[in-house]
Amino acid sequence: MTLRETVTDNVLLTADSAREAITGGTLSLSYGRLKGGSLFSAGGWVGGQQFYRFSSYSQAQFGLSTSAQLALAPRARLRLGAGYTNGLNVESLRASRLGLPQITVQSGSASMGLNYMLGPATSADLGLDATGIAYRAKLLVDSSQLPGDALVPADSVAAAPPPGINMGPPAAADETLQVLGILTAEGLQTLRLDFATWRASLGLAHDFSPRTRVSVGGDYRRTYQKPRDFSEGEQAGGQVALREALDGSAKLSLAYGYQENRFGIRLRTHSFTAQVDKEIGKKVRLDASLGSSYLQGPDRASSSWTAIGGAGLSARLKRTSFAIRYARTRYQGLIVGRSQVADVAYANVTHAVGRRVSLAGYGSYRDARDPLDPGFSFRTVLAGASLGVGIKQRTSAGLNYSYLRFDPRSSPAVHRSMLSMFLSYVRQMK
Repeated sequence: MTLRETVTDNVLLTADSAREAITGGTLSLSYGRLKGGSLFSAGGWVGGQQFYRFSSYSQAQFGLSTSAQLALAPRARLRLGAGYTNGLNVESLRASRLGLPQITVQSGSASMGLNYMLGPATSADLGLDATGIAYRAKLLVDSSQLPGDALVPADSVAAAPPPGINMGPPAAADETLQVLGILTAEGLQTLRLDFATWRASLGLAHDFSPRTRVSVGGDYRRTYQKPRDFSEGEQAGGQVALREALDGSAKLSLAYGYQENRFGIRLRTHSFTAQVDKEIGKKVRLDASLGSSYLQGPDRASSSWTAIGGAGLSARLKRTSFAIRYARTRYQGLIVGRSQVADVAYANVTHAVGRRVSLAGYGSYRDARDPLDPGFSFRTVLAGASLGVGIKQRTSAGLNYSYLRFDPRSSPAVHRSMLSMFLSYVRQMK
């Protein structure tokens, strides 16, 4: 359970700054059971936010989810999952604890997967999943203004606190990050959207030796959207990859990926990458990748090459943990169907001061560009710091400050500062 008080100078993240104080609380429950080779888990959360000046934005949210892994036979494993959320669970966010209150989102998902061992060294994986999103906005805003940390790996925004410090509750079992990731990357400007998609995938992997693995895979996705301003479409893709263990602590991967979008305009991408992962002891990890991606548009003027790849370093020392990374990626949209190249950089550091006090700092930068339409280009900057204090065994308190700047390129940039205080209680029951 978490109670939080937040003060911000621009709650709506618009050119006309509006100060606000928000009182919020979230209760999360989860259950898990492991028996033999089967696993079952279920979870739920309920939360609410009370706004002081903009009381019409006060609301309650909730979410439910369940998942299971079943051993059908010695060679077969079945995966099942389903979830529903009414609103966004702000406590599941990692750095930015506040979205845009003028936006409401309902979402649901279901998934099924089957892994089958064809032989001692060969496996096949079949997947089928579906997602639905109902998006409503009281004001016309850009969905890429939503918390950008939804697109960044969890261990790269705020490093894990040292033992004995609870910086907040564990992320509740919901699909908030998945939904935010889609909306943030798309950069939508609409008052409403009903979006549904289903996807089928098939992958094969074979180990030629304990050091060498080759994998191939493909997937097909279909989308359905209202209003008709957004085109329904299809997405198909495939990948071939080779992974070679150079020694006990280093791996080399080579991959080719293909993706085709058909959303009114047809776009194809061909990507070639090479990646090296290196572990130095048990505490330091290095990785670097380099490649190139070719966007094949409807004509020569809309086709181009771009470099992709990046590098990262992470370490978990005795009292300090940190991570730093830069990456350039290409994203094929699922709603507007466009191609987007993004430069992303982020860094964080966490340091233990004594046994129960932890300090953390973090920052991220994202520059996303659409080579065919500048209207889908934007830039975001996020920086912040936090203090966590452990109180006895199950209780913790903390203070967090963050600064967000959003530049949509096509209009003036906006920014927001936010200070929040939380009190959290976590208990595990058998």
